[in-house]
Amino acid sequence: MLEFALGRKSAALARRYAGVAGVSESVHRALHSSSLHDEALGLLYRRGILTVHRGADGGWDTAAARQAWALVYQEYGPSSDLFRLAETLMDVAHAFSGWRSLHLLLVERTIGNKRGTGGTTGVDWLRKSAEHRFFPDLWQARSGLPSGAPPW
Repeated sequence: MLEFALGRKSAALARRYAGVAGVSESVHRALHSSSLHDEALGLLYRRGILTVHRGADGGWDTAAARQAWALVYQEYGPSSDLFRLAETLMDVAHAFSGWRSLHLLLVERTIGNKRGTGGTTGVDWLRKSAEHRFFPDLWQARSGLPSGAPPW
């Protein structure tokens, strides 16, 4: 549910909880609710920074989102609420990735390459999962910034 809330939605993962009393409904609701990523991009859209609205599939245009975040970094300073939002989202993504990496190492050290909980393939699944980056357009926006010192 935390992954869904951050923006990594997976109907396949949600199906694992189908029929689990007291959990299935919450997982389904989280899957179909707006995520933190959606809300952040919605704010950029309402402020006129993200100019491309959602597509027919309901998702945001990744290239446009990346450009919008790059604009926030280039045109707004650290005192801007949008700049602080971007940095806070990066802090959350960074912390989650760090936790995932540590969890992967702990599991690998503890059980090796055995089958994981919840029907996963264990370490292999965790390794692939650890590569995921929440708010990918925000990570990618940094690649488009000028080299050298940050603009702020």
